[in-house]
Amino acid sequence: MDRFCARAVEAALVLAFLLLSCGGSRVIPDEPGGAKASVVPTPGRLHAVLVNGGGRREINYYSHLEHLRSLLSLLKEEGVDPARVSVFSGDGEDPTLDLATREGELAPEFWLLPTRIGRLLRPPMVYVNSDLPGVA
Repeated sequence: MDRFCARAVEAALVLAFLLLSCGGSRVIPDEPGGAKASVVPTPGRLHAVLVNGGGRREINYYSHLEHLRSLLSLLKEEGVDPARVSVFSGDGEDPTLDLATREGELAPEFWLLPTRIGRLLRPPMVYVNSDLPGVA
């Protein structure tokens, strides 16, 4: 899949999630004093499909897995039934190395280096198994 198609699929998934999260919501009216109205999903009607990673471990990044964990935590805190949450992440429950990570931290100014030099100086990619305990 070329880069454009991958971006289009990613955008479609984000849009689908946003549309699903708005369905079955209730609107809290404006509060006196200028507070804006907000949309609050109704946990009993909300369904979530979370997608992380792809077919190549080189593009499955640790930061993406952390975002997925944060979203799972948020859904749990909001009382969304885990049976209404479907997760597709990396290679699922397969224990093979499917997640790209780097050891160490880069200096905030690292982006100033020319790309070619930056690639030579950054820590090497290390592959590990992604894991989401309690999620099938």
